[in-house]
Amino acid sequence: MAPPPAAPPPAPSIEPRRVGDRLEVSYALPEPPPGQPPATALVVHLNSADDALPPRAQAIPIAAPAGEVSPPVRLDPSKRYQVTVSAGNDVGGGPTARATV
Repeated sequence: MAPPPAAPPPAPSIEPRRVGDRLEVSYALPEPPPGQPPATALVVHLNSADDALPPRAQAIPIAAPAGEVSPPVRLDPSKRYQVTVSAGNDVGGGPTARATV
C-alpha cells in the first residue's frame, strides 16, 4: 500500500500578546501524522480594522513544533489587531488560527 500523499501541517495553537509595541506569538503544533512532513515556517498575518492600511504578512522559519516568534512589525497601542497564523511546509500552507490583541 502506498503512503498517503504529503499534506500541509494542521493549524497551530497560538497565544499572541503585546510586548511594548511588538507582537509575540507563542505557538504549538500537533505532531504530524506518520510519513507527513513537519512544519518549517509560520505565516503571521496582522490586520487592524482601526486603520486603512492593508494587512501585513510575514513568513517566519521555525525549527521546533512549539516556541515563540516575533514578527518585525510595530503595534500602535491605540489600535486592535487581528492575528492570523498558519503553518507551512514544502507542500503548502495549512489551516489558520486567529486571535485579537
